[in-house]
Amino acid sequence: QTVYTYIQSRFYRSPEVLLGLPYSSAIDMWSLGCIVVELFLGLPLFPGSSEYNQVSRIVDMLGNPSNWMIEMGKQAGEFFEKRQDEFGRRTYQLKPMEQRTLFRTSSRLIPCRGRT
Repeated sequence: QTVYTYIQSRFYRSPEVLLGLPYSSAIDMWSLGCIVVELFLGLPLFPGSSEYNQVSRIVDMLGNPSNWMIEMGKQAGEFFEKRQDEFGRRTYQLKPMEQRTLFRTSSRLIPCRGRT
């Protein structure tokens, strides 16, 4: 089992890595594709400023990852929220940046005591 804290440079990071899924050498093909496009265009395909922004750029261009990827991804809850469509089917939507920031900030709040 391979465990690293930093996998792939952000601009070339695959959805599997971003969502916290198990990965294989297939992530290298994702990176290669991103690099080939960058060489052709002269600009990165997904120039994310953060992991959230990276996921957002990928979703904007390619659509949501498969439901199973979101359900199984250890980090997917950072980026997506569960919804139901008009037929009651489970769907996922990218969280708005404001909601994600508020959630991450409020989960780190530490109660403090006033002067006694």
